[in-house]
Amino acid sequence: MYPKLQLAYLSTLFERNEGEEFIDFAIKLYAENEPQLLLPFLRKTAIYDIAKAIDICEKKQYINEMVYLLGRSGNRMKALDLLVNKLGRIDSAIDFCRENDDSDLWNSLVDAAVKRPDHIMELLNTAGKYVNPLNIIEKIPEQMNIPGLRNLLVTILRDYELLVQMQRGSLQVTEADSNHLFTKYLSNRKCSTFISFEQCCIVCRITVLLEREKSTDCRHANCDIIVYDCGHSAHIRCIYVPHSDGQTVMESRCPIYKEPKEEGNSSVDGDTFDSEKLKKENE
Repeated sequence: MYPKLQLAYLSTLFERNEGEEFIDFAIKLYAENEPQLLLPFLRKTAIYDIAKAIDICEKKQYINEMVYLLGRSGNRMKALDLLVNKLGRIDSAIDFCRENDDSDLWNSLVDAAVKRPDHIMELLNTAGKYVNPLNIIEKIPEQMNIPGLRNLLVTILRDYELLVQMQRGSLQVTEADSNHLFTKYLSNRKCSTFISFEQCCIVCRITVLLEREKSTDCRHANCDIIVYDCGHSAHIRCIYVPHSDGQTVMESRCPIYKEPKEEGNSSVDGDTFDSEKLKKENE
């Protein structure tokens, strides 16, 4: 009774985010009275019983709506079969496979498309970027006459040759950049590091180069010095730290470098200790 009035009332409810319990009933009303509005409604609304909606569309033979619902429910193979065999829309089937990006779907589409010459041409012309054209060509039945196939294959081969040339060019650019960066890295590694008499150890804060007359008053008088690539320097004995296994080893990274510790991990490792901790342990 008055289905269009009911639809208008339900639409008003849905716009106010109300009446969710009537969504399945609204789908039935759309299917029976406003079929052109059914698919937009299904796309816009997510809260409905997909099985009931599929049953309604199947009874009415609404193929496009069934394809959408089957895709949402995960039954993509059946949706693809409807597109190819019921609607005969190879272009829509290609778009469907592209959206889902499933290798099994592409294989099923190829198997279905090789039965018709026009579908083969459409698939080779459109889906060549997503499917290996050789897989399509190998499945073409013998003695099948396909108008325009030769010219299309020539175009595909030219496109492939262009792609190979682009990949080679990209590889050459990458190799040139890598060589340039590696040369720059080697050049930086050869640079000298200046150490002044005022430069201090980053752990104990005592100057790393001691004047001769003051050297006898410091425990670092005869201590070796390590200089990091970052420019910091430290006494060798200042950067020996205890590890969780009880051994004391020299830290290879600059103690200034510090990262947050993981929760529950209290051990000292190469990435989590700092200069203050080292200083306390060496006092």
